[in-house]
This record gives sequence, structure tokens and C-alpha cells, in this order.
Amino acid sequence: MDCFVAGPQFLVIDPDGCIDCSVCVPQCPVNAIVNAAEATPEQQPYIELNARLAKAPGWESLRQRQAPLPEHTHWASVKHKRHLLGP
Repeated sequence: MDCFVAGPQFLVIDPDGCIDCSVCVPQCPVNAIVNAAEATPEQQPYIELNARLAKAPGWESLRQRQAPLPEHTHWASVKHKRHLLGP
């Protein structure tokens, strides 16, 4: 599926391209992916954020698997980082 979209610092999932198969969930090295139907109330705002950023100028669909971003383990342990993602 071509539902992963790369931005300058992280990836989002385009809900228009996602078929909710959950195959990607165990592949995420930082456990950042959940099926939208199983999202907790705290995770719900990220569904809209993904949809919006997936259409943002300069963000591009990924066509092949890529290595995790260099600082992925650091950011996986950082809590309360939503404010860093923009409005």
C-alpha cells in the first residue's frame, strides 16, 4: 500500500490509502502505529493529524521500505511531544 507519507522529520499514514489491515503495526520499530479502530482516546487526535499532514505540500508517498530514522529510539522514549508537530 502507498499509504506511508514522509515529511521532514517523521512519517504519517494517509487514511485514504490505508486499508486497515494492520500488517504495518508490528513492523514499526517504535510501536507508533495502531489500527485506527483500536486507537485510544489519547491517540484519536493523531488520526486527523495524519490525514492532514499526508496531504501537506512537500510530503511524499513512500514506494519502498526505508530504514528507521536515525534518532527513532530517542524519540520513542520521549513523552509529550505533540507540541513539536505543529498545529
